[in-house]
Amino acid sequence: KYHKKKDDNLLPRRSEHFASIPGMEWWDEPFLPKEIQEARIQSTARRIQKDEYENCAVDNNAFFTLVHHPKMKQQNKPSITIPFYLTKHDRKRIRRQTRAEREREKRDKIQLGLIPPPEPKFKLSNFMQVLGQQAVADPTKLEAKVMAQVNQRLLNHEMRNAARKLTPQERKDKRRRKLQEDTSNGVEVALFYIHNLDNTQHRFKIDVNAQQFNLTGITLLSSSPEARFATIVVEGGPKSIKRYVALICKRIDWGTNNWALCVWRGYVVKRAFHAFRFHECTSTSAARRIFESRSVPHYWDMSLTRHGQGAPGTEDELRFLDLDDYTENDDHHQEDDDPVVEVEVEEEPHPHSSDHDGDVIMSPSSS
Repeated sequence: KYHKKKDDNLLPRRSEHFASIPGMEWWDEPFLPKEIQEARIQSTARRIQKDEYENCAVDNNAFFTLVHHPKMKQQNKPSITIPFYLTKHDRKRIRRQTRAEREREKRDKIQLGLIPPPEPKFKLSNFMQVLGQQAVADPTKLEAKVMAQVNQRLLNHEMRNAARKLTPQERKDKRRRKLQEDTSNGVEVALFYIHNLDNTQHRFKIDVNAQQFNLTGITLLSSSPEARFATIVVEGGPKSIKRYVALICKRIDWGTNNWALCVWRGYVVKRAFHAFRFHECTSTSAARRIFESRSVPHYWDMSLTRHGQGAPGTEDELRFLDLDDYTENDDHHQEDDDPVVEVEVEEEPHPHSSDHDGDVIMSPSSS
């Protein structure tokens, strides 16, 4: 006799119509051959009991040929190598292990007789303890020998430094590489409004800095009676634009009755200019046509709108500057992040020194 369990009450009752469940779903039947489809339509028992999935084929469907399946293009993406940076502690550990290994190899060669053992390292403070009675017998001769050894060590040190020192061409290439930036994923643009740009020194700094920072754009001088001003558009990487904004808005002394302002700063997909050029126009329509030829007439519209607003306030002048990096009382940040143009090449410190050899400095004679 069947005894019910407590769990049986929790389970749903089995359907009495389980026999009516078809052996094949209706949405799979169009993939069967036509003769089998007609047989299943005529025979209810075959449609319910028989499973005919082995006869299904994609070609049997009339709509399959209307569906397009494009092949995926294989994109040959270059392999990206992520640089591995070591901490200061790891760099010291690797240097210590390398020096110990080099000293161990040198000691083994001396024990095997492959190289002669080095002579003792004499100094004026220890040659009396090292030589003993010999130093007492002829101290003047030994002192000259010690000084010759000290001078030779100093000469070897200077020669090693000279061998590692970069040539003038290598220094230029290094500085150029540090200023180059990848703009394939986007270009940053800065638009400046200058009240008066008649000073030739200011034009020189604007032109040379843009070229050395690998910036493209235009400096348009408008001499129209209703709009006498200058506008600058520069395109490039974020680091170069940041330095150029600091040059225009902080580092150049425009004078008492003159001023400059960063009107707009943002990102675009690609560059609109191929180089940095100066243009002078006598009318606003001619100036607008220059920007329209590059498909950027809105740059001129923003500059013209800013011209009608008059002189700016203090907040407008520093609106597009990073005040954490550029402050009047922080000279360290100005030296590291805000270079100006180098006109006269001076001797650069050793590349292993702590000086910032990547900065570009304007000589006093050119300013």
